[in-house]
Amino acid sequence: MTGTSNTDAATGGVPAAALGHARKLLRDGHVVVAPSDTHYTMAADPANPSATARIYRAKEREADFPLTLFLAGPELLDTVAVVTDEVRALARSLWPGYLTLILPKRPEAVGDHVTAGLPTVAVACHRNPVLRELLEAVGGYAACTSANRSGQGGDLVTLDDARAQVGDRVALVLDGGEPSEAGTGNTIVDLTGERPVLVRHGEVPLSDIAALLPGIEDRAATYKEDLRRRQRSVSTWRPTLAGRTVLVTGAARGRGSELARVLALAGARVHVTDRDADGAALAAELTEQGLDARFHTLDVTDPQAWQDTVRAVVADTGTLDVLINNAGYFEAHGLGDLTEDSWNLALKVNTGGALHGIRAAAAVMRPGGSVVSISSAFGLAASDLVGVAYQTSKGALLPLTRAAAVRLGKDGIRVNAVCPGLIRTPMTEPLFTDPATRDRIRGDVPLGREVSIWDIVDTALFLASPVSDYLTGVAVPVDGGLSAC
Repeated sequence: MTGTSNTDAATGGVPAAALGHARKLLRDGHVVVAPSDTHYTMAADPANPSATARIYRAKEREADFPLTLFLAGPELLDTVAVVTDEVRALARSLWPGYLTLILPKRPEAVGDHVTAGLPTVAVACHRNPVLRELLEAVGGYAACTSANRSGQGGDLVTLDDARAQVGDRVALVLDGGEPSEAGTGNTIVDLTGERPVLVRHGEVPLSDIAALLPGIEDRAATYKEDLRRRQRSVSTWRPTLAGRTVLVTGAARGRGSELARVLALAGARVHVTDRDADGAALAAELTEQGLDARFHTLDVTDPQAWQDTVRAVVADTGTLDVLINNAGYFEAHGLGDLTEDSWNLALKVNTGGALHGIRAAAAVMRPGGSVVSISSAFGLAASDLVGVAYQTSKGALLPLTRAAAVRLGKDGIRVNAVCPGLIRTPMTEPLFTDPATRDRIRGDVPLGREVSIWDIVDTALFLASPVSDYLTGVAVPVDGGLSAC
């Protein structure tokens, strides 16, 4: 709907009456199509679940399709998301521009109906005067997605495309003219994990972002498949730990931090532990997202530290229901170059740490308690990619798991282990940065890919939850068939 009079140059020539009508429609819970920087986009009031449901119907997508929040200005980042100083610097340097950031959301500002239950929100700041005017009408930001019903095909949607695809499914399509400099579209960066990830190449060069976000990893080729895997995850969609208290060791970074995140998302009160005080930042981040998390400094090789930490957990939340023995030490030494220190450290951390944790946790756990230890596929099968001490110490976790399961079964406490293949973490990074080694890791696996964090998380969450309440003493290979070879 457009007109030919009462136009306003400040809003791209859109008639004032049409723009006023669009503002009212948005506030009343309808969907409006408006021109953005690079394409035509559907917009709805993010505070209104029925409004965003209209977008899903127009898009012909299920509610597992995350919507983006378009912001009238980068100063609104703190309103909708948990933002670091680095991200603020990125916003000041590169916005307004063709950039979208995926960040942990503030639940008080962004409801689950906008981001399909994920603890993230994609945000973009747009310069188009028509869209900015509409964003201001609903508080400065709106839930948006491209006016492309199928989600397939090109990224840029013209006015004619928008009218043809969703014109009969939305309240209004505003003609703002075609983008004069569409370029290559938005660059998209995911900042919800431990390291920044490039999701999509676009107008803002990766080099410009890397200058502000060192360590960013280009995963544009695989990100969509990773996201689909995450969205299928029971940790994301089937919470089973509501009201339970969970302690995760080695949770400051890597696999442990992701375990802590999804356990908190599953409704648990999560106690993040690590000998590195950086784990406090993770607990603070989860708390900012409206989740329940605490941090404790813990050296898993110290039996007294275990006693003190478990005592503090029980004093804080009244119980301990689940222990995730995740802390580990990785080394890649063969028989000839293995040192005594490395051998002793692997046994102290990987096996001794789990033993101390099981003993301390079992003393306070009630019937229904669960212990899950992260072992390794290389505790089941040998490989020259990992060290002798690592394989031995992870292998020793398996008889420890069986022995503890038998002895604690009478108390109603289950003890199980997860045995993942090689996953990319700060400890194993050298293996994955070498192309030949990375190809070998994938080639050795019958399913043809390395293990995903979500493969491990789903298995750990399953074993931790009441869903598996008749399983104890088992070691579950999460290795794509590697240990079967």
